[in-house]
Amino acid sequence: MDAAALSVSWVGPSTPLMDGASFKGGGDRSESVRRFGDCANVFWRAIPPDHLRAHPDYVPLPLTRHVRAESAADFWRFRQSSVQWDLLHRGRITGSKVPALLGLYEPHAHRTLRTPVSLVSHSKVVRAYKELLDQPLRQDALLRDLNAEYEANRLATFDHKSMDPGPDTVWRQHEPKTMTDAGRFQHRMQYCPPADLVMNAAAGAVSPLEARLKWGMAQECTAVLAALNYFCALPGASVHEVGMFALEALYPDAASLLQAYPDCKVTQDTMPLLGASPDGLIQMADGTQAVLEVKNSAPFVWSKRSDKHRTGRLAVAMKEPHSCIGHWISAQLQLEMLCVGPHCRLAFLVACTGTSGCNVLRVARDDAFISRMLLFCSHFTQQYVYPKRQPPRDFYPDALSGSLRREYAALERDLKRIQSSAVVEVHVPDVHIQRSPHNGDYFLN
Repeated sequence: MDAAALSVSWVGPSTPLMDGASFKGGGDRSESVRRFGDCANVFWRAIPPDHLRAHPDYVPLPLTRHVRAESAADFWRFRQSSVQWDLLHRGRITGSKVPALLGLYEPHAHRTLRTPVSLVSHSKVVRAYKELLDQPLRQDALLRDLNAEYEANRLATFDHKSMDPGPDTVWRQHEPKTMTDAGRFQHRMQYCPPADLVMNAAAGAVSPLEARLKWGMAQECTAVLAALNYFCALPGASVHEVGMFALEALYPDAASLLQAYPDCKVTQDTMPLLGASPDGLIQMADGTQAVLEVKNSAPFVWSKRSDKHRTGRLAVAMKEPHSCIGHWISAQLQLEMLCVGPHCRLAFLVACTGTSGCNVLRVARDDAFISRMLLFCSHFTQQYVYPKRQPPRDFYPDALSGSLRREYAALERDLKRIQSSAVVEVHVPDVHIQRSPHNGDYFLN
């Protein structure tokens, strides 16, 4: 599919199920499930991280107590959500912050880039700014703290064992029963979690907003597994778990960064810490690497008696997967490719739903945008973080003048070009999304 065919906006359509309608529970389940309720089950048929790590085609990271960092080149080996991974965020611009720092959630971006109203919020850059005020540790102190768990484990007098289940516990070789089963999206492994290893739904959500915020994290492994099943059908391909890639591992000083991006205008005094944590790294048989990012859309909306009146209950909506990449996500993907290394030229986004399958989208690296992104990350650090001056509303471009204002207009054009160049690699129907056979009710009550 070419870029011109991508006519559906990032905010995908959703159709709530009407009272009396029948709904099948997605995946390979055929029985009907409840379509209305008061408390959404955000762990609906979710796959736990340890089960994903046990998949034979997935390359997991070791337990953090077995990782010793010698330099910034080792930071990516610490699992996401670990204490070490949190420590690496101190004073660092990351993928979650960079859209806000570029002004992509400001009212101006709604007018020029059509950022959805639901995402426009000046509070996002204020929060990112306040987090960047936290001073990062010096390299020697950082390495000491990162390796504290490793050193404690090394000195222990007993053996620590991983709680990760082995492949034989939850994965079985799949045997197709029909010719249809052996088709394009067939899973090589069958997921068979025993009851005592099932992820329990500990908490739910009582509004669509709360469900959206919780669903993305709860369902992340399901979307990564969808990517794994698609890419690992290619001979020699694999999907790797990764932590944070720190930019200083590639460019330890401003001089080395300027050699690669001479127009970014950073100096040693204004070079900020940058890093990115993709949801995975795809390795092809020829050595090509691509970053993997997943986004999950929660299927919950307010139930309505009519177009104007809510019932106060939640309903399950048939939401189509997004078919283009929002510019705020484009910025995140470009930062991820930058931090992985100059050899990383592609990013894949898996846009996954709870009802209608997923789209796998592909976007290429754009070094012109990356150069301007570095320029404005450095500018933000110099103008707001170092002097501890909170950025005003529409700080970009209102606070810019001259050549910087022209560069910001060029950055906006870059984002439009990147968005139009993204393509849908494949649509995976919901019946081929591999999920847990347990916890199949959309609602907890």
